[in-house]
Amino acid sequence: MKNLSNKKSFMLLLSIYVLFFAGGCSSSSSSSSNTGADYTATIKNTSAYINSAIREYNLVGLSIALVDNDRIIWSEGFGWADKELKTPATADTVFMIGSVSKTLTTASLLNLYDQGLVELDAPVTGYLPEFDMASRFPNQMQGITARRLLNHHSGIPGDIWNAGFVEEMWDGWDTGLYINWLYSYLRDDYPNYAPGQIASYCNTGFVLAGEIVRRTGGADTFTSYMQENLLAPLGMNHSSFRKITDNAAMGYVNGQPAPGMEANLTATGGAYSTVIDMSQFIMMLLGDGLHPNGTRILAPATVALMGHEEKSQLDIFSYFNPGPGFDITNDYAMSYAGRAWIKDGSTTNFESVIELLPDKKLGVVVLCNSDTAGNIKYAIARECLKNALIDKYGLHQSMPALPVIQSIHDAAQITGIYVGNAKYHKVINNGDDTLTLSLNANASSPRNLTLSYDGSMYVCSGCTQKYAFRNISWGGNNFFVIIQVGSSGSEMEELACGGYAFFIMGQKVTPSITPAWTARLGKTYIIDNFGFNDIGWGEASLSFSTKDGFLLGGKYGVQNVLTPDSTGDDLAYVSGINNRGDSCVRVEPVTGGERVTMGGYSGYDIDLVPDINIGDVIIGSVNFHQTDWYKLAITTPGQDISVTTSGTDPQYTLVLFDSTLKAPIAVGQGFLDWESITGTYYLAITPSPSDDSEYTMSITAS
Repeated sequence: MKNLSNKKSFMLLLSIYVLFFAGGCSSSSSSSSNTGADYTATIKNTSAYINSAIREYNLVGLSIALVDNDRIIWSEGFGWADKELKTPATADTVFMIGSVSKTLTTASLLNLYDQGLVELDAPVTGYLPEFDMASRFPNQMQGITARRLLNHHSGIPGDIWNAGFVEEMWDGWDTGLYINWLYSYLRDDYPNYAPGQIASYCNTGFVLAGEIVRRTGGADTFTSYMQENLLAPLGMNHSSFRKITDNAAMGYVNGQPAPGMEANLTATGGAYSTVIDMSQFIMMLLGDGLHPNGTRILAPATVALMGHEEKSQLDIFSYFNPGPGFDITNDYAMSYAGRAWIKDGSTTNFESVIELLPDKKLGVVVLCNSDTAGNIKYAIARECLKNALIDKYGLHQSMPALPVIQSIHDAAQITGIYVGNAKYHKVINNGDDTLTLSLNANASSPRNLTLSYDGSMYVCSGCTQKYAFRNISWGGNNFFVIIQVGSSGSEMEELACGGYAFFIMGQKVTPSITPAWTARLGKTYIIDNFGFNDIGWGEASLSFSTKDGFLLGGKYGVQNVLTPDSTGDDLAYVSGINNRGDSCVRVEPVTGGERVTMGGYSGYDIDLVPDINIGDVIIGSVNFHQTDWYKLAITTPGQDISVTTSGTDPQYTLVLFDSTLKAPIAVGQGFLDWESITGTYYLAITPSPSDDSEYTMSITAS
């Protein structure tokens, strides 16, 4: 199977869509602070914590830096930057920082605000007139502002992955093709929420924010603007929004190498950096916008804006309380030190986090090249800061009391199904003043808890967390929700939330499905708009199912809960609360069937895919950012089957799937070769930017 040699690394790259033994050398540097604090204990205790985490969480490599005001107190690498090459991680190792890129984008947009070139509360359409969305909420486009792009309150669908991450950047994407495709997609899409309704994590919003930066700043590309106006002035000489190969860490998923990628979602997650460089950015923020080298990026009041969250009645979440550029503007686990801001990033093969304590002039950055660092990275950052607060101020951690949220105590009103992000929970009245809460009831093995009322909230037998049921009014609408108070002991709640957890789990929703959607159950819609060099060739289909009376649908194994629109049979909205993906599924008629669109992807009924046979020569036509499909039945095993293409530049991407369409079994550029196994296969062809739309494809066997 000549083309299967790349399957393992290719599959590891695909894991970005779902969101180890690390022994060896380390490199460190440290200095004394002008404050007079002795950080010896901080370095010793945090290093011990990191080494323990490396063993427990199978981390391959990690770098950390601690900043006190205008100095890097400590920077060090642990484990391997490249395990196979035995290259140690150091403070100068380059990592992909994922969504920590958002803080850099935010600083640049706020710099333009300081210059009077951007108004934070003006509609985005004033800066990006091409941006529009289908109407769902009153005055929605007026309410989508630059500030709300930065604080995740725009209501725009957050994860539109199509062509978002690619193996290697093609310049044409960066100079207009990607953003123009996104404008086109959003024009027919709907918001998830009304602007200001609730914080909903939004990668798309930051792509638009980056375009405001580029356009207002008068640059050809966002990448060049950031290099010239932020990274270079701060002396971040080993950082870029394009892939860096010098001194770069290898990423790892499940302990296996997963090479880096580049982002068309550049402003939201495309940066590469080191802990030394990110410390320069942290020093600027701790310096109220002034870097120690004398460069002022932001006004002091503008830096303070980054810690201001927009809060509606529905923003009940201890972890996610975002301000411009930060996910957390109040880290409750560190709030004893005053303001505590966190931003994390994940591209699966790389994990990152920065945390700032502006009132104590302390900051930390942690960069890691292992998927298993997803939650422990927060604990490492906090461990460093907790020790630093002791060394600098003699200040020890004290956690605030969890809130008491008065719950409704009416079983008839409470009983029902509560929909969250691609999951739902079921509450059943037991008839004896207790309730059964079935967590993740859409899963094959839900977890059932028995709840009883304690006068304020519901407690569960054998659990530490409590639950409250509340009716919350916002914008003239009522939202009946379930709220968890206290940690359930999950790794996310213990590590990412610091053990201090409260959040809305879901909104009560009545199941609904119509005959038109029932007719689509069990059908497979094969996706035909994959982008050039997209690493998203995971599941190549959209499909629908039903459970508990709900319509479910989606991609990548994520079956969103859907509610058909009351006005027709061609639109279904994603239900519930905390959805960060697309807002809906749209259906339109095509010759012989229907086209289904969701999450940036679009597909048609798989029964319409044409059959091909060994020996065929196919002359076809496919446009850029589109995909042609063919169905191939193999009846003779053990054959060496080859597919070749020809054209002006015969580097069409060829991808082979089995009948499940779950993951590629072979990938090639202009040529594909594999050993046959009896069964049905689906072959995709997608052009590169320089390919002709007309292609000739030949299939042979030997």
